[in-house]
Amino acid sequence: MSELDKEQIQRIVDKTKEMLPSDAKLLWLSFTGSRAFGWGLKNFDYDIHGVYYKPGWFDYVHFGGNIGGMGVDLNLHESEHVLRMAFFHPSFETLVNLTNPIYVEYEDVYDLFMREIVSRINKLFFYRSTVENQISWLKGYFHPRTALHTYRVLLQPIYYVRKRKIKHNIFEIIEELGLDLKGPYICREAYNEGYQVSDKEQKLVWEEINMLKKMYDEEINNPHFSAATDWKHKDYREWYKFAEKIIRHIEDYLSEKFEQ
Repeated sequence: MSELDKEQIQRIVDKTKEMLPSDAKLLWLSFTGSRAFGWGLKNFDYDIHGVYYKPGWFDYVHFGGNIGGMGVDLNLHESEHVLRMAFFHPSFETLVNLTNPIYVEYEDVYDLFMREIVSRINKLFFYRSTVENQISWLKGYFHPRTALHTYRVLLQPIYYVRKRKIKHNIFEIIEELGLDLKGPYICREAYNEGYQVSDKEQKLVWEEINMLKKMYDEEINNPHFSAATDWKHKDYREWYKFAEKIIRHIEDYLSEKFEQ
């Protein structure tokens, strides 16, 4: 659930189109950030990422402010840039931000994106540095919000490997996977109420994070997952060759659709 009603979504769509050139094609908007992940407060802004089509134009457009009484952090990427970020230089975080749609203008384009990219996520999309950096930040200074993001960067990949789907809300992930975790609920309450968790609770959180880190490593390195793709799985060079073919296919589709 995005928490946004139809009128609110339409205001965001109108603002988005107002920011883009008249001939640009808005493809879709996706709901992400702390609200989507399950711990956002009512006074938090709405994080929205979107994709538009206009070859050769600016690849990134940002708006941060008020839209119809809502705080909105709006981030828009041109489709070619998205393809390069998400596929040629594979990034699961990029896909997380773009796969919780609240508005889709061209269903066929979004379906193509999901079919050609999201369904082919493999080991290369998961950077160990993403997890290690997040854990390092938490070690540097324990904060409930940082802990929640640490849970997130572990739980979302684990869920994908097991379910072959991207899910955003970490509390729904915990329930669906039947995990016995207490730390995320403790940290959500502490974050929402504005207090620090106790030393005893921090110890519990670290025990759970270390357990999830082991689970993450096992899942990502599972030969069944890492080889479950239609590329040769030799090295990055093979992946780049394969990625280029898919990117050209999608770009040709968009060009034929919008530039006839």
